[in-house]
Amino acid sequence: MTPANQMNTPSTTKRILPYYLIQFLSSLSLGIIVPVFVLYFRHRGLNLFQIAALAVIFEGSIALLELPTGLMADLYGRKLSVVLSLFTIGAAGIIFGVSTVFWGLALAEMVHGLGETLKSGAFEAWVVDSLKEEGRDGEVGAVFARGVRLERIGYLLGLVLGGYIGAQRITAIWYPFSLGHLACGAMAVRMMRESSSAARQGKVKTHLGTTIRQGLGAVRAQRFLLVLFAFSFLANFGHETVDQYWQVHLAEDLAVDPRYFGWLVGLSTGAVILLVTIVTRLLGRLRTQRYGLIVLEGTAALCVAGLALTVSPLAAMGLFVALGAFRGFKKPIFLDVINRHIPSQTRATLLSIESLLGSLGEVLAGLIIGGVAFYLGIRVCFGLGAVVLGLGVAVLLGSARGGSND
Repeated sequence: MTPANQMNTPSTTKRILPYYLIQFLSSLSLGIIVPVFVLYFRHRGLNLFQIAALAVIFEGSIALLELPTGLMADLYGRKLSVVLSLFTIGAAGIIFGVSTVFWGLALAEMVHGLGETLKSGAFEAWVVDSLKEEGRDGEVGAVFARGVRLERIGYLLGLVLGGYIGAQRITAIWYPFSLGHLACGAMAVRMMRESSSAARQGKVKTHLGTTIRQGLGAVRAQRFLLVLFAFSFLANFGHETVDQYWQVHLAEDLAVDPRYFGWLVGLSTGAVILLVTIVTRLLGRLRTQRYGLIVLEGTAALCVAGLALTVSPLAAMGLFVALGAFRGFKKPIFLDVINRHIPSQTRATLLSIESLLGSLGEVLAGLIIGGVAFYLGIRVCFGLGAVVLGLGVAVLLGSARGGSND
């Protein structure tokens, strides 16, 4: 049986089905709140400083909790971690919906951050170990590509629904957000099956110190993990420059009508939905997938540099759409590459470390780019982002030339 045929066998589809369903429904639920998220905070009477403080609280909670929750997933099972994550995010939505003061909303942000860290790393680890258990290691990239596609479809539908719901009654956005994640949690309880390796690990009652030592041993044995960790940190730093200020840059510097912003996000999302599987397959044929990451992140860096330099509104809109697409294409390839270098028993822990470093990159960027944008302008801020992304590409390129194994 060929790999392509194996990929579509009923047992494989059934085993991975909860990953696909949860990716779709959780992203749809998240997309619903995105169009009016900040407006909801204004509806509750928060000023701009308080809104920024909530973002810091959310990212800070993720940075603090990533490693402990990753260790928990490796010690007690990935399914348990994913289930707790989805129910916790659902609870966060309830707290958001009933809170009318800053500290209530801050609590909701911390609970939401906890929920995100419980799933971060654990869900991907569950997918990889499930495929490995059935002897389908080579399908990891394709499965993640389908997951990204379903994630973007759900997110796009959520954006449309969220704009409509928010226009009718802004507080109502939290109902589908909470119910969607609670439904995902129930789905995970019923449908997810823990891999036998994780189940055996739980019976042995591996200790925290042992898990940490195993993780450090994997890093020493696979030095390319350090390269991927550095790449993740630099990539998150570089992209944060655009994430924070693209709307201001397009609206104020280039006079683009904000009514087009939703269409721009929709176009980049649509490109990922249509092409991510094809791009993953094509770049997977390169000598190593590392070169696929170099191509995608290098092109993304050029897009950010173009946004910093262009004076054409049409060119800026095209560059923004292309940037969003290349970032979407990169995700399944990066997940496939990093999971090839991680042993099963410490997979969730090491994936959480990668996510932690990404969050630290965003936090550091947030501390720096505000001053850069205020004193030197958004174009210089984007230029800084392009340089940092270029450094990430250089790190990967240097490791490839150094002959590290994939």
